[in-house]
Amino acid sequence: MTHNERSRDMSALAHVLASRIEIRNSVFLGRVNFINSIFREPLDLSGSTFRQEASFSSATFLAMVSFASAHFQEDALFDGTAFMKTADCSAASFQREITFAGASINKMRLSRAQISGQLSLQNAEFNRLEARWPVLCNHLRYDGETYLSLARNYRNLEWFEDADDCYYHYRRASQAGKSFAIREGENRKINWSKLLDGLAWISCGYGVRPRYTVFLSCFFILLFAFLYWQGMGIVVEPLNGSEYLQGQNEELTFLDNLYFSAMVFTAKTQVKWYPVGVYRYLATLESILGWLLLALFLVSLGRTMIR
Repeated sequence: MTHNERSRDMSALAHVLASRIEIRNSVFLGRVNFINSIFREPLDLSGSTFRQEASFSSATFLAMVSFASAHFQEDALFDGTAFMKTADCSAASFQREITFAGASINKMRLSRAQISGQLSLQNAEFNRLEARWPVLCNHLRYDGETYLSLARNYRNLEWFEDADDCYYHYRRASQAGKSFAIREGENRKINWSKLLDGLAWISCGYGVRPRYTVFLSCFFILLFAFLYWQGMGIVVEPLNGSEYLQGQNEELTFLDNLYFSAMVFTAKTQVKWYPVGVYRYLATLESILGWLLLALFLVSLGRTMIR
């Protein structure tokens, strides 16, 4: 087919296409149907526009196929398709649904692709999928296995930030599907899995957001400092060795209490500073939280920095 030639319909006339096909920068007005076709030689449809549905379902590409800079204005169907070599979809535009459900992908380039509709990779097997997570994240149909496969794919490509973002969104989507209570017969019980997922999200971003631990630590330090300050629960032993006098703790400012809270949280003992009354238990609780969050921070930081 010559350059810019328009076609109203294109269907596979033969089940097996054994010659090289180049149809570049063309406009297909009708439906494109290559269902169950086998392409033994390269197929080049780069720069072409598909006005109607383009179906390559259960097709087999034994050689390279190019959809670079192609425009799919309706659904693009590749469910069950086998890409044995490289599939180049870089800078392609998909305005409606695109499905690779059950597809087998050796190597596919989706760099600079624009996806406007929903993308399905359910039950797909891919060896190398070059598509940055921001391109896929808002369009990917949720499937736990797909998310985990994508995270592994990004780690293999050494796109570690994309792998972390993919895993984070997987856990968020998984948590959204759970309820706080589960029914067992006529009884309703707390869904501890939902609560633990929520705790893992807030405390460390499921192990891939160390900054969440820092923010939570700062929040606890400020919270306990406020409680100490409001209850005047911290006293300071005078430097001259005289006994503590009633009302002396009223002289401590919020910054003084903040200093004490930070020292307790980081397990640094202050000999001349100590809590009184019920605030002794608060200080113990803060110290335990400090140890736990410090350990959590080191684990999540190591997970994201030491690959």
